[in-house]
Amino acid sequence: MKTMNLNKIFLACSLSLLVLASSCRKFPDPPLVFEEEPELAFKKDRKVLLVVVEGLNGIELEKDTPPTIKSMLANSKYTFNGLSDGSKDALTWSNILSGQWSDVHNVHGNSFDPEDIDDDDIHDHEGTGGAEGFVSIFQRVNEVGRKMTSVAIGNKGDLTDYAFKYADKLVEVDSDQKVKDSTVNVIKSMDAHASLAVVQFSDVRKAGLANAFSMSNAGYKAAVDKTDGYVKELLDAVKGRSTYDKEDWLIILTSNHGGIENKYGSDSFEELNTFTLYYHPLFKTQKTSADLMNYLRFHGWYANETITTNSKSISYPETGVHAVSAGGAGDDVYNIAKTGELTIEFKINFYKPLELPNFSAYVNTYSFWYQNILSKDKEGGWVGATVASAVQTPGWSVNAYSSDSYGITLQDGKTTKSVRIPGRKNQTWQHVAITLKKSGTKTMMMAFVDGIKQAQEEMEVNVADLDNIEPIILGFSRRFQYGLLDFYMTDVRFWNKALADSEVSQVACLADLPNNHALNGNLISAFRKSEGNKLKDAKGNAARDLSLTGTPVQKTAFNYTLCSSGNVLPYSLVDIAPQIYYWLDMPIADAWLLSSKPFLNNYEVEFMQEQTK
Repeated sequence: MKTMNLNKIFLACSLSLLVLASSCRKFPDPPLVFEEEPELAFKKDRKVLLVVVEGLNGIELEKDTPPTIKSMLANSKYTFNGLSDGSKDALTWSNILSGQWSDVHNVHGNSFDPEDIDDDDIHDHEGTGGAEGFVSIFQRVNEVGRKMTSVAIGNKGDLTDYAFKYADKLVEVDSDQKVKDSTVNVIKSMDAHASLAVVQFSDVRKAGLANAFSMSNAGYKAAVDKTDGYVKELLDAVKGRSTYDKEDWLIILTSNHGGIENKYGSDSFEELNTFTLYYHPLFKTQKTSADLMNYLRFHGWYANETITTNSKSISYPETGVHAVSAGGAGDDVYNIAKTGELTIEFKINFYKPLELPNFSAYVNTYSFWYQNILSKDKEGGWVGATVASAVQTPGWSVNAYSSDSYGITLQDGKTTKSVRIPGRKNQTWQHVAITLKKSGTKTMMMAFVDGIKQAQEEMEVNVADLDNIEPIILGFSRRFQYGLLDFYMTDVRFWNKALADSEVSQVACLADLPNNHALNGNLISAFRKSEGNKLKDAKGNAARDLSLTGTPVQKTAFNYTLCSSGNVLPYSLVDIAPQIYYWLDMPIADAWLLSSKPFLNNYEVEFMQEQTK
């Protein structure tokens, strides 16, 4: 083996240092400057205690509320019917710690471990996404520029390994009893800089899995009652601090998800259901609630049918999700050639598709052209073709146009007429209503998006020439151009009347039409809930139920409505982080991409009093 002479090495290094020393500029090294902490808006030292009771079902808790929680309601803003956008553990905790819905923080499963794969993820994410995929409340508190610290206390496991590790202090134990004892000790010893404590209790979730997520089950109720006792000890510890009179505590008690029977992880209301309470001794009591809506994701294509456009091909191994009626004479109620008038109404939320078979410019975007959202028109004729060469078959269809518009297309068997309808938004719910009415030998069309008239045109197609026996289709059809649609939809209603502007605004506010409503006789059918492979007609006419293909997944959310009832929307998991930032006087940046915003500032008249300067 060859070796280098040590003297040569030393000489070479010495020469190199001399060269560097003579060639590098010297810069002054000023002393460190510490900026004074910004003056806060509050006199008292603000602190937050966030207690998360895993698996505490809100609607079950309301049936039998234990004493400590019940006593807190008198000074709380609370809800028993909050919702998460999923019921898997890592997803729900990420909602809490990030203040973001899962489509933003990108954690979709039960594990924070980025190596774990979530086979049940309907949007085909490769894995769950790790805790590193978002910035948590612990990191925000640490980076705010003030001397604030945080602590997290929980049962050792995935949560503490991946998410709680960002707290300034982490306490890991192996039982809820020890979580309570440790939290009491932490509360007693918190100094002036300790601003946030986050606590995890998991016995209620475990009891639900072992028994049932129901207060009528003795095992589940016992776990809830025991945890309620733990909460009392935490409250007593807060109020027993020697500095309590100089402090202003916000206490947040929440669940991360519920459960149904002895399971969770899917998207039923019982599993998504949460309980959330914001407690302060000066709060006036306020309970929030709202109507709910069920919705389906419509996506995909026909099984084993290859789509090829512009040399790009794609083939799905199984049929996607869409809904189809029986067709024939039974669907004449949707046939404007028979009725002379028609209103098509629906709520929709576009999701960004993960793969498209056309130009790369359309991959992972919301840019669509001519695809049918819902239709009564013969399938076929547009796959890979241009609009000009499309097969002309009588009927109507509602389409997606570009990334910012809807469209309505009428065909009379000879010509195609389309009108672009502006006002479309993506990844948010919208209400759409389109009216059609015979106008001589033409068709008068009006279109409304979120109650605003966006288009009105007399289309040069005779209503009488739109006659067909084709089925109603909700979702994809073979009328295809520039990528496949991917969207959520619900509250699809058809009316045998071209509703007036005022009537469109009126029905948009009504999830259910009262039996004595003046328009009740004009409602043909309403589709908002699935049972098995059927999308049920809410009017109860089984003959009009639509058949669902693929693997439909029904989800639940707060009802999207254009009309305010005057009530506050129920609190959700993504509301928690913004309230913490508000309480700790932390400016919120747009770049944080929070899915909610502070609302406790709306109640300052209740609790500020002598606390401001």
